Amino acid sequence: MKTQIEQAVLVREINPNDLNAESSMLAHILRNDRAIYEVPKLESWHFYNPTLRRVFASCRALEQDNRPIDALTLSNAMQAAGTLQDIGGIEQLKRIRATQPFSTIKESKLAILSTWQRREGVKVSETVKANMLKPEVPPAEILGYAATEIDMIANYVSEAQAATTEQQLADFYAYAKSRSAGGDKDAMAFTAIPELDNIADITGGSLVIVSGSTGSGKSSFYNTILNAHIKMGLPADSWSGENSVRVQVNRLLSAVTRIGGNDLKHGRFFGSASLEQQVQKASEDIAESGITFTAGSLTASQLISRVNYLHRTKEVKTFLFDRLELVDVSDLSRDVEQGRSMLMERLRTLCVSLDIIIVVACQLRKSYENRPSCEPEIVDLKGTSAIGDSATHVYMLTRPEYHGITEDENGYSTKGRGKIMLLKHTEGELVDVKCLFTADLTLWESDGLEQKTEQGSPYGSAILAAPNNNELIEF
Repeated sequence: MKTQIEQAVLVREINPNDLNAESSMLAHILRNDRAIYEVPKLESWHFYNPTLRRVFASCRALEQDNRPIDALTLSNAMQAAGTLQDIGGIEQLKRIRATQPFSTIKESKLAILSTWQRREGVKVSETVKANMLKPEVPPAEILGYAATEIDMIANYVSEAQAATTEQQLADFYAYAKSRSAGGDKDAMAFTAIPELDNIADITGGSLVIVSGSTGSGKSSFYNTILNAHIKMGLPADSWSGENSVRVQVNRLLSAVTRIGGNDLKHGRFFGSASLEQQVQKASEDIAESGITFTAGSLTASQLISRVNYLHRTKEVKTFLFDRLELVDVSDLSRDVEQGRSMLMERLRTLCVSLDIIIVVACQLRKSYENRPSCEPEIVDLKGTSAIGDSATHVYMLTRPEYHGITEDENGYSTKGRGKIMLLKHTEGELVDVKCLFTADLTLWESDGLEQKTEQGSPYGSAILAAPNNNELIEF
């Protein structure tokens, strides 16, 4: 025979609940009746405890009648409804109000909805088990019921967790105000190339495509992004299907220490106390920033799962994948191009829903070789049009030196130089940025020269009236 404690544990396992969260929620509401407006989708039937369920239902009724919510008005309302004695009288309401909340309103709401979701899942499971024993009920009908119910529960919880319009507007106002202090140069130093970052303005929700001809410096551009994140002390995750972890680490250490990659790889810094200290310091900076490296085979499902896991557990907000063509998309579609299109669409949605940045390297067709400058364009992207269509930003890299072009249009040497072209920007201008390219450090850097900005993006820009006059400003 089970003891009372064992029976209580069993009931809790069968009916998941969080009484601390439920009591915390009511404590918040009874202390501040405005708190109930922060949980518009929370209903009394989400509560497991019968007493707390009745109290919340009465709170919601007072809110709908535009009446204040406190122990006195609540007790009067419940007395009139004949439910006050069922919960233990006004003393019970006072005890609830005096309860020290275990969590914030948001945390309490999430815990209440989570346990309700699990309870509903248990109900669906029990119904499925009972129907499976009935031969007259077709299996397809049983599975269809289960799928429909689970989907409905998940959608309800997702909607209930979503911010209200007022909260979304308040969040935007706070975001804009936080950026106003930086003026026109408040953009994230995503590459640490100011001429590029101030125009591109890479933020959460951005899906960035990086492409260029073979040898144009795509891996170096990734290295440049990682180096910038180290300077900012921000984590990032880097996957490569063509470069081992050792190669990725070697390149990043080279960029951070400014010691040549070959010298690092062959250990030529050993024996020099200052260089060893420099490498050790760089290693610590990389580790402390939260940069992670992976290499090898990767399926589309594994990629999405990895992004979700690292974002939720390590708070990583920047992900780099080198390159799209090396991701196995057979788990999405038997057709490779269709699979890549589906992956890009899912990555765009993922960027928005998690407020993260994903950077994907892609290959080019050889059509750019027919142009005198050998500069690539978006139409040169290899594969489906969904690659460019899904992206918020498209960077194209070119190094004339690699194509045997020794002088630029002004007669200057192209040695150690290149161009990063922002060819798509869904919320702003386009720009070509001439940069220094140091192959031994696998690093792109600003050359400090004034850059050319292209007005009137073919992909659309927002046009608003200027604040103090009738001129139009485009951005």
